Amino acid sequence: MKPVVATAVAAVVIAAGIFATFRFHNVIEPGLYPSPRERIDDRFREVRAALPADAELGWFTDVPPTETHYQVLRLQAPYALAPKLIIVGGPARYAIADLHDPRNLGEVCRRAGMVPVVVGRGGRVALLRREREP
Repeated sequence: MKPVVATAVAAVVIAAGIFATFRFHNVIEPGLYPSPRERIDDRFREVRAALPADAELGWFTDVPPTETHYQVLRLQAPYALAPKLIIVGGPARYAIADLHDPRNLGEVCRRAGMVPVVVGRGGRVALLRREREP
């Protein structure tokens, strides 16, 4: 292969990689988050203020684990609520309900065996308490 052709092929491959990276970070990735303007700390503000000092927290959501948005939500809760220990679906006395659709709060509470204590962000985030000890 001649050097000019090899250079042209390399330039096309590099340009395609740059385009793919640009597209992912500027078109696809912003759509993975609930809102580009919503800060994680703001989303959890109401429930964070009501957290018991020494409580471990369970975490529940209405988003199926197979969806990309599930991973985004699951990773945001520990950052916003640090240094609290978050146990996904665990047997903790308190839990966070992190919802995509606020209308699913009742179903998440029934599934978790918990009742809402504090509901924030229009029902998208709630602090739950176990109705009775396991």
